[in-house]
Amino acid sequence: MMSFPFIVIDDNPVDLMIIEKLLSIGGVTQNIRKFTKGTEAIVYIDEQASGVDHTVILLDMMMPEMDGFAFLDKFENLPTETKKRYSIYMLSSSIDPKDIRRAGQNINLNGFINKPLDVEALKVTIASLSL
Repeated sequence: MMSFPFIVIDDNPVDLMIIEKLLSIGGVTQNIRKFTKGTEAIVYIDEQASGVDHTVILLDMMMPEMDGFAFLDKFENLPTETKKRYSIYMLSSSIDPKDIRRAGQNINLNGFINKPLDVEALKVTIASLSL
């Protein structure tokens, strides 16, 4: 079992459930906090700013109200010390090169992961995090 807590942000409750099961059964983590709205996740992250362990965020790109890119814009406004505690990976089924390029240009984004989530590939990605 890996040691990182996870935050999963996805507007689709079924996707949230599937990702949670994949992370748990795949031996990635049992410590998962789920949000269906980016706004709620930002508030939670801001409130948990001090004392939180390094956390991996899996962020859905396409969501109503606040999409993944709008979330990243709000995340950018958080204090630097808070931002250092998170590694963010954008999840998407999009194959649009513009989306992938836009994601790659965001300084707060650690990577882009295609849906459906490949747990083994995620393990390799997370294992390479230098904390």
